[in-house]
Amino acid sequence: MVSSIRGAIKTIQSVAKNAIRCSCANHALNLAISKSSTVQSIRNSVGLVKEIVSFFNMSAKRNFVLKSVLNGKPHLKSLCETRWTDRHDSIAIFKSSMSDIIEALTNISEWNELVSSSKLSKAKTLLTAMCTCEFIISINALSNILCVTAPISRILQGIDKDVLAAFECIQNAVTILENMRTNCDTVFKQIFEESCSLMKNFEIEVNTPRLSKRQTQRSNHPSETTEDFYRVSLFIPLVENVLEDLKLQFLSKQNQTVTILSQLIPKFIVDVNDENIDSIVSIMKNGYRFDDDLLELLEESQLKSEIQLWKEKWKTIKNEGGDVIKYALTAIDQCNGILVVLKREFRRLLR
Repeated sequence: MVSSIRGAIKTIQSVAKNAIRCSCANHALNLAISKSSTVQSIRNSVGLVKEIVSFFNMSAKRNFVLKSVLNGKPHLKSLCETRWTDRHDSIAIFKSSMSDIIEALTNISEWNELVSSSKLSKAKTLLTAMCTCEFIISINALSNILCVTAPISRILQGIDKDVLAAFECIQNAVTILENMRTNCDTVFKQIFEESCSLMKNFEIEVNTPRLSKRQTQRSNHPSETTEDFYRVSLFIPLVENVLEDLKLQFLSKQNQTVTILSQLIPKFIVDVNDENIDSIVSIMKNGYRFDDDLLELLEESQLKSEIQLWKEKWKTIKNEGGDVIKYALTAIDQCNGILVVLKREFRRLLR
């Protein structure tokens, strides 16, 4: 669909040369969050969570054991393969029920049944893999990131959200993640202390994986303390990967262009200032080329004046108690002056 050679985007742009691809904000957010799986510890831990959830869901007997231990708490949710933001609920529930899950796996591994010996050994294997320092810290670190992105995903799924609202949400997320990266020592210290408290309750040893000069298949960062090791090898790459892809997906030049031009919509034009108008004029004159000679020869000051008139028109409607959104549905038909040129060009592009 998005192929630059033969996809739908290429076909549309061959007719509407000024068209810009504006992808679904929520889908782009999912893609950005999926970058967390490039951190080996996170990928392994998420895979283990998936195995544990499946282990209980595949058997009514094992599921009953877990429900009995949970005693009314939310049941474990399966991890969706494609929608990473849905994993927040799964990870959050798993994290809050970790002691109950350990108890359930322990009970199952102690069953005295020869028929289910393979399942008993499976429970023991999952229990051993779960009760490790790396797993506990990974789940806590991932949950910390998802706490930032999951609320944004729910906002972006609202039926009344537009490009500007999505852009504002993403900018807030980027700001928070940048602060987490800048203050990673303080942020991770809190995550590590929470993890240590949890490991103490489960009698799990707080240790650093064995380091080897020949090791190339996993994180092998020299460090003085266990906290330093996991901060450098796990938390910082996790934050940086998600942050980098969020910027790539949303803060590109094309997306910023769409956001700025969206301010021409009557709902938003009433609140723009002179600086925003200058940005709109600059993009329209330098970033686009139209077939109409009149628009090509239009001075920036003239175009700026027309946009200011457009702004005042909708401010008047708003101040008189009119429904700007309702009137905006007929905005194209209400253009006058040089904006008629824009209207004609717009209709031509639609054809």
